[in-house]
Amino acid sequence: MNQTFVAIGAIIYVLGSFVYFRDTLKGDTKPNKISWALWALISFVATAIGLLEGVGWAVLPVFMSGLGPAIILFVSFKNKNAYWKLGTLDWTCGILSLISLVVWIITRDGILALSLIIFTDVLASFPTLVKSWKYPETESGIAYLAWVINAATAFFAANNYDFVNLAFPTYIVVMDGLLFIAAYRKKFNL
Repeated sequence: MNQTFVAIGAIIYVLGSFVYFRDTLKGDTKPNKISWALWALISFVATAIGLLEGVGWAVLPVFMSGLGPAIILFVSFKNKNAYWKLGTLDWTCGILSLISLVVWIITRDGILALSLIIFTDVLASFPTLVKSWKYPETESGIAYLAWVINAATAFFAANNYDFVNLAFPTYIVVMDGLLFIAAYRKKFNL
């Protein structure tokens, strides 16, 4: 039964991602390539940590949270208007992502590594969150809602309700929820 929720979440994630891919190819959505590259990397590192820490089906939404950004990053190169600006924040996030992986390899401390990964993801998300707030028309907000639903399925599939199982999915629910609100803030009159 728990796997059913995760499978449904994965399908919803794919549908939301399809909307984002389509809108990116049409030029309606303009992803910040740095955020999307880091989101892919960070989610794949979190997936690896989860698998090696014994997280079961609850790791699928985390993996999906990396697969979508990897594909969106690829698709964004087809859109000449997609943002690509390497700043200090971008480099810092990339370096912290790699440090998180190294820390986990050295310490085998999943909690420390996931904490660093979540912190890094916050930094990676900041450029897109600011862009979404200032220019909500450059985002496909409905995709973020689909991604919130996907991440929330981890709560149904978790083997244990502890930090290693639920920290990253909880973070994804919060951050993608904020991105959804930012993308639709004018419609919500915020």
